[in-house]
Amino acid sequence: MPAPSEPTWFTRPSGADLATGRLNAAYDAADRHVVAGRADDLALRDGASAWSYARLVEDVGSLAGLMRALGVRAGDPVASAAGWRAETVLLALAAARIGAVLWTADEPLEAVRRARPRLTLASAEVLAEVAAALADVPDDEQARLVLDPDEAVLDERLDIGWAVGLRAGASDPAGIDPVAGDQPLAVALDGGAEQVVLHVHAVDGSLSAHPVPSAARLGRIWSTLVAGESVTLPLT
Repeated sequence: MPAPSEPTWFTRPSGADLATGRLNAAYDAADRHVVAGRADDLALRDGASAWSYARLVEDVGSLAGLMRALGVRAGDPVASAAGWRAETVLLALAAARIGAVLWTADEPLEAVRRARPRLTLASAEVLAEVAAALADVPDDEQARLVLDPDEAVLDERLDIGWAVGLRAGASDPAGIDPVAGDQPLAVALDGGAEQVVLHVHAVDGSLSAHPVPSAARLGRIWSTLVAGESVTLPLT
C-alpha cells in the first residue's frame, strides 16, 4: 500500500482545527502530479482504456464542469450505480474537485437509495432501477449520467449520455475548489446501518484494511492516486 502523503494545504489549519484549513483531495490525487512534471505518467487503467495524469485532470475537470452545470454544489451527494469502473473513479475525483460527496456501497443501488443523489452514474442495465429508487425526488433535484445510452430508453428530462456529458462539460471545465479540511469526501455503506466517512484530509490508505469492503476499495483507490501511483481496474 502506498505510503501516507501529506495533503497540500492551500490554507493551513489553525492548530488542530481542521475546519479552518483549505485543501482539495482531487488536487492531491491528480493535478499536483501534473504540476510536478508527471503529466504523461499512467494514472488509471481499466481494460484497454488508460488515463495519464494529464488526461485524468482533463476528463475530471470536464465532468466536474458538467456537474456544476447540472446544479451539483459543495456538500451535495452523488453516487455510482455502475460498480468500480474507470467512470466511477472519474466521478469520485470530479465530486471532490467541487466539494460534492460520493456515496458508494458494495450493492450500488443501496448508495442511490440512501443518498438520494443529485447526480447518479448508471449503466443501461440498472437505469430503470435507479429511476424507481428516485421516483419521489423532484426532477429538478436529480440527473442521471448514462454510460451506454444507445442501449437504454432515455428520459430527456433527466438522462445524459456519458460522452455527450463530457463534451458539454469540456466547454466550461471546473477548476479546483478549496474545501474545509474536515469536510466529508465520501461515504461508504456496508449494506446495513454503518456509514464509513472518508474525509478530505485523510486519503492516506488508512481505510485500505477496513472491514467494510466498499470503504477499503475507496481508500485504496484514493491513496494510490495521491501517492502518484497507478490504479488498475478491476481491483484485485
